[in-house]
Amino acid sequence: MLFTGCCTYLTADFATHAYRHDTVRRIENAVITRDSRLVVLVEGATAESPKIKPFTIILPLPTTEEGVWLPRDAMTEGWHSEFFNDTNMTTVTVVQPVVIGAYESALGQSDRFPISPGAIKTLYLVKHSPPDAMTPLLYVTHDRHPRKLEIGLDGRDVKTPRRYPLLLLLPFTLAFDFAALPFEIYFMSTYGDKPRHIESIRD
Repeated sequence: MLFTGCCTYLTADFATHAYRHDTVRRIENAVITRDSRLVVLVEGATAESPKIKPFTIILPLPTTEEGVWLPRDAMTEGWHSEFFNDTNMTTVTVVQPVVIGAYESALGQSDRFPISPGAIKTLYLVKHSPPDAMTPLLYVTHDRHPRKLEIGLDGRDVKTPRRYPLLLLLPFTLAFDFAALPFEIYFMSTYGDKPRHIESIRD
C-alpha cells in the first residue's frame, strides 16, 4: 500500500540510518551461575561502533524456548571476572567458531557443530557467510535433559553518515510522491467496505 511521502521518508531514513546488530568476534570464557544465568566473556562490537572491545553477556536461561534474543542491556562493556571466582559455578566448554551459510539457522545446522569429548554444556560462536554479519551463540547441553538454545544478539537502527549522498535524491522522491498523490487519494477512497444500497419496495 502506498502512503503519502513514503518514498521520501524511506530514502531519507536509508541515507541516515542502518539496521545493525551487536556482534561477537571471540568467546573468552563462559559459566552457568547457581540461579541459571549464562555468563559469557566476549570480544565484540556494538551496533553503533565497529571497534572491538571486551563485553560481558549475562542471560537468564529460558526453560523451554529454543531461541531467544539477547536484550540490549544484557551485553555490557568490560569483563566481569568476579563471576568466575565462584567455585559453585558450572563450567561451559567453549569451542571453535562454526561458520554456516548466510541467514541460516544454527538450530537447523546443528549437526555441523562438533561435540567436545566429555563436555556436558557447550557454547558455540556462530558465524554466517557474507553478506550476513550476525553472530549468534548456540548453547547446547548433553546431560539427561539435552537441549539446544540459539541466542541472537540485539539489533537496532543506528545513525550512519556514509549514505548522506543519497539525500540528493530527495527532490526526485518528493516529485514522485506528489505525482502519486491523486492515485493514493483514489485508492484510499475506494478501500474498505461500502454501505449497501437498499432499494425501496413499493406496496
